[in-house]
Parts: sequence; structure tokens; C-alpha cells
Amino acid sequence: MPIIRCAVSFPFESVRHLSLPLLLQIVEHQYKFKEAISQLVHHPEYNSTLILRSEALNEGTLDFPEQIPSFRDRQKMSYIHRKLLPRRPGRDSSLEQFCTLYGTPDGPVLPDTLVLTPVLKQGTILPYYHPSVSQLAFRYLNHEQMLQIEVVLRPDTPTDLNSRLF
Repeated sequence: MPIIRCAVSFPFESVRHLSLPLLLQIVEHQYKFKEAISQLVHHPEYNSTLILRSEALNEGTLDFPEQIPSFRDRQKMSYIHRKLLPRRPGRDSSLEQFCTLYGTPDGPVLPDTLVLTPVLKQGTILPYYHPSVSQLAFRYLNHEQMLQIEVVLRPDTPTDLNSRLF
């Protein structure tokens, strides 16, 4: 479910049949997008004052854990299994999460999608600092030159525009 979108000023285009200056410009913009995604993954405290920091537990580019979703139009590139540590552990619990980078199978070698997937064991309740979703995605939509945030809602998630999710 798309939540919000905004225009971006950098292209994610196919690198076939491009001049060298344009190719270098595209790679530079893709690298900037990857750097921004990296900041989001490694420093979640920049986005929420309720998170102290994260700890990387594991990462890889092969043998993706089964909790990581697959998409027919996206190829898994890499993942980081991290633990989110709350600023107030007496109020909120920590949360493990998979941060998975995806790209198009025939596209550039840099990612255009980041999917955050909380690891929930039976009976685990999501902490307040995490939205009530099964997945949260940050996607670059090349054909529209838009950045879009999408979610897979949990059954109990309110969807009215005044809800905490929005």
C-alpha cells in the first residue's frame, strides 16, 4: 500500500547506449541514493528520537533468510539483520529487523528499493517506535522519478489518515 511519494531530481535509467558523461552522472546519483539508504539502515536514530541506535547482527548477499520477502519484479541484492535498541528500554523493547536491498534484474547494479521487515516471534508485540506493518519499503520509481514509501499492513493497523501510521 503506497503511503506517500515525492519527486526526486536524479534519474535511475538503463545504462545501455548512454554517453560516458551521462553514464557517470547516473552512477553518481545512484550512489547518492545508496548512501542515503545506508544512513537509514545504519542510523535509525536519525529518523526517530525513540531509537537509541542499531546493532548489526548479520549481513550477506547470498542465502537470504526465509523471512525476507521476494518480489517478482525485484532481485534481492543484500541484507542486514539488525537489532533496534530503544532509547527508553523500560518502556519499549528492542526489535530485530531485516533490511533488504533490491534492484531490477536487468537494471543498474545499485539498489532502487529498501524493504524493512520486523522479525516477530510468536506473541511479540511491535514496540511503539515501529509502525504496525509487516514490511516498510522505500522505492525509487524510475518511470515517474518519484520516491515512494509503501507498507504491507498488519491486520490490526488503522488506515484512516489521522492514524499513527500516517
